[in-house]
Amino acid sequence: MLKTFIILHQELNMRAASKRLLVSQPAISQALKKLRNHFNDELFVKVPSGLKSTPFADDLAGRIKPLLDKLESEINSTGTFIPEDIEQSIKIAMPSIFMYCFGGRLFTHLQTLAPKAKIELLDWNNTTLQSLDRDEITIGLHYDLPKITTISNTEVAGAKGLVLTRKGHPLTGQDDLRIEDLADYKLASIINSGWNDNFVQTKDIARAHGVSIQVGLRSESFQALLDVISTTDMFIGFTTLFPIKEHPKLTTHTLREIEQNPTDFTWPIFAYYHKKNDKNPLTHWLTEEIGRVIQAQIKHNLTK
Repeated sequence: MLKTFIILHQELNMRAASKRLLVSQPAISQALKKLRNHFNDELFVKVPSGLKSTPFADDLAGRIKPLLDKLESEINSTGTFIPEDIEQSIKIAMPSIFMYCFGGRLFTHLQTLAPKAKIELLDWNNTTLQSLDRDEITIGLHYDLPKITTISNTEVAGAKGLVLTRKGHPLTGQDDLRIEDLADYKLASIINSGWNDNFVQTKDIARAHGVSIQVGLRSESFQALLDVISTTDMFIGFTTLFPIKEHPKLTTHTLREIEQNPTDFTWPIFAYYHKKNDKNPLTHWLTEEIGRVIQAQIKHNLTK
């Protein structure tokens, strides 16, 4: 019943809580009635939007949730883990560019190892961190994000920067390219919801090197950006994640600054998950397999 209370406190909606707990709404109502009697408090009152928690319920949730998380973590850390036996839903959230670069390969890999699992690949959005905090998503993949006390992370791979253009672009025939050589062309930039909504990283990097770059297009659709650079002189600042072999009309370029300081131009990719899953064998297995897939994809992209 305490888990029902925590989920209800998070959702503040009977239907949503019922869906997360996989039980009927009458069962939720019965559990709530028992909790009210036990704690001698209403806990939740009806409002037009659903439910509103009482001050007592807010205090109770703050004290109970860490204990339940710790208990669940200890339970999950025991027993033998066999991927073939996984039957639960595995939800993995990632930016659209990750989905484009290795989403299919990741799904095939995990489904082969855990054929009974229901694997869902979700777009990372502005509510993903909240969903991770609520343990509604198994793992999220992204670049380095601000720390959140309830969410742990593990670095699974690193991708080095590069420049992406069409074949036949004026940059193609140039040797020893530098960041300053990009100033004559407009940038096509991906919007990763929940990460770079309010800044353009390639532009900021160029500015830090004393170079001003004009943004020609920003889009949440990576395919739209690829279509644009395929027919114009715009370029994309990206990484070795890009599956260049699948795009015969495009080419990649490295820059002197990247070759001289590869560490400064390598972006670590992290797996994010709820802290209570730090000892969870499923979480450990997923982070290892995700890392293998991403690293294999990068190696494949770089192989001539």
